[in-house]
Amino acid sequence: MCDAENGAVAAIVARGYHCTSCGAWPNSTWWYRAERRRDVELGDTFDRYRIVERSDRDEMTTTYVAERLDLARRVSLVVYQPWLANNPEFLDQFARVNALQQVVRGTQLVEVDRAGQTAGVRFVATVPDTTPTLASLLGRDLEWQCALGIVQRLCDVFGAARQAGIMARVHPAKIHVTLHPQRVATDGDPYRTAPTHTELGEVRIDLYATCLSRRWLIAETEIGVARPPGVLDYMPPEEIMGRPCGGTRDVYALGLLAYQLTTGREAFADATDLASLITAQQHPVRPPSKLAPQLPPEVDALISHCLQKDRHLRFPTLETLAAAIAQLSS
Repeated sequence: MCDAENGAVAAIVARGYHCTSCGAWPNSTWWYRAERRRDVELGDTFDRYRIVERSDRDEMTTTYVAERLDLARRVSLVVYQPWLANNPEFLDQFARVNALQQVVRGTQLVEVDRAGQTAGVRFVATVPDTTPTLASLLGRDLEWQCALGIVQRLCDVFGAARQAGIMARVHPAKIHVTLHPQRVATDGDPYRTAPTHTELGEVRIDLYATCLSRRWLIAETEIGVARPPGVLDYMPPEEIMGRPCGGTRDVYALGLLAYQLTTGREAFADATDLASLITAQQHPVRPPSKLAPQLPPEVDALISHCLQKDRHLRFPTLETLAAAIAQLSS
């Protein structure tokens, strides 16, 4: 930020939380000075919840374990920081997710107990999901049928979000997956079994935690500092550089996810900061079959198609990607 940042605090809300002198978005240190975090204290009660403990915290949210008093059950309570919760763009996304949550029922979205605002605090309470998150699967290489099945399910959810105008992003820590390993008896002995394959169960995503714009993400990561794990890893090169990305943004992100799930490694594992990530994205990605030789050539080609540097050379829509996966799996 420029030298005017100390005098710009009063204008943060009016000017969309950026410096009124130079127009730059603030770094984390300035955020703390400009808009102090108003954390909810343990034991506090607001709306219908009592705070039990704090479980997580980042630049944008603080997550608590809370008890819903009228039902005597526990929920995961996410409280948004004031700099984000008062942003008109965020409020629009929040309302769109609320609307979609009422339409898309069943197993696709994490069950929401309540979402809204009270006493000046914007929050989302979700029913705790004990199934593993996708983040726990990224260190191992899944069978390609199961990996692409996850991606195909996410195509449906992200496609519905895009039609509703929601900026949903791949965030492995906010996607829950149920897997059912299948085993068969060996040598006729029912007590000696061997794994055969893994069947995919439910896939659920927390849309409230994934509707993040590029500028919110880039603002908290300066060139040369360690890049935080999460959604920034799945941005296509044109979006990181601030160029138009269109509908193929999600295709690229899900291609990177398919790469990780089938090989057990990140496509840009050697990129340790934002600057090196930008550099790495300018070069072709190593074919996944180089890391997982068991992959059929068709799977190799499908993932590579998603990760083309030129967005016009990727699958044009999530629907076409999902159709290609369905054809390959059949």
